[in-house]
Amino acid sequence: MAALLVGMKNGARRAGPTREWAVFTDPTRKGWEWHLDVTFLLSRWSCIFGRGCKGVDGVPFHGCCSYGVWFRDEDDRKRTERRAAMLTAEEWQNHGRRDGDLFAFGGKESEGRTRTVDGACIFLNKPDFQTGAGCALHHAALRRSEDPADWKPSLCWQLPMNYEEEESNKRHVITSFDHSDWSDDGSEPLHWWCIGAPETATERRRVFQAMAPELRKLMGKNLHATVEGWLEAKARTRTS
Repeated sequence: MAALLVGMKNGARRAGPTREWAVFTDPTRKGWEWHLDVTFLLSRWSCIFGRGCKGVDGVPFHGCCSYGVWFRDEDDRKRTERRAAMLTAEEWQNHGRRDGDLFAFGGKESEGRTRTVDGACIFLNKPDFQTGAGCALHHAALRRSEDPADWKPSLCWQLPMNYEEEESNKRHVITSFDHSDWSDDGSEPLHWWCIGAPETATERRRVFQAMAPELRKLMGKNLHATVEGWLEAKARTRTS
C-alpha cells in the first residue's frame, strides 16, 4: 500500500516546489522504503536529443554528454570498460583515441568519470559520423539488439531520473534531476537542463510508461508491477 506525501523535500536533499510523492515498502530489503516523485513520473517529459535539445553547454549535439559521466561504483566502471572493449571503429568515432585511460579520476568519487575529448564524453559520436550523433555505447547496443542499459554507465541510462540510495534513512529515492543537482551546493548549475524546458513536455506517454524498462531494472520486477499498477490508476484521474 502506498502512502502519499505532499510537499516533501525534493529528492530528500533540497527544498523545492510542492510535489506529490508516494512511498512503497521494499519487498526485498527489510525496513527499506521507496520514495517516488509522482509529479515527475506522471509528467509527459520526453528526451529531445537531436530534436531541439540545447545541450548543457550550449552545443546541441552534446546533449547531456558534455562533461563525461561519474560512475556510481567500481562495478559500474568495470562494466563500461568491458563494453568499450567491444566497440568497433565503425561504431565509435573516438576508437582511435582510446589510448591511455578511458576514464578521468580524482575528486570525491573514487571511481572517476569518462574522459572528455573535444569538449564532450569520449563515447559521444558527432553528427558527421556514420552512426549520427549520440552515444557510441547506445548505438552499439541497439545494433546488437541489446538493452543500452547493459552497456552504458548507470547514470546515463537513468537520466533524467535521479536515483539515490540513502543508507542512513533506509530509503531509495527516485525523482528528476534539476539544475542544482550538478553541483554540491547548487551554486554552479548547468548552463541549461531539459527538465524545466516546455519543449520537452511533448511525450504522448507519461514518464513511468516511457521509462518502464529503466524503472523495472531499478526496482525489480515484482515491486515495479505494483508501482506501475498504482501509477496507471493515478494517471486515469489526470486530464493532462
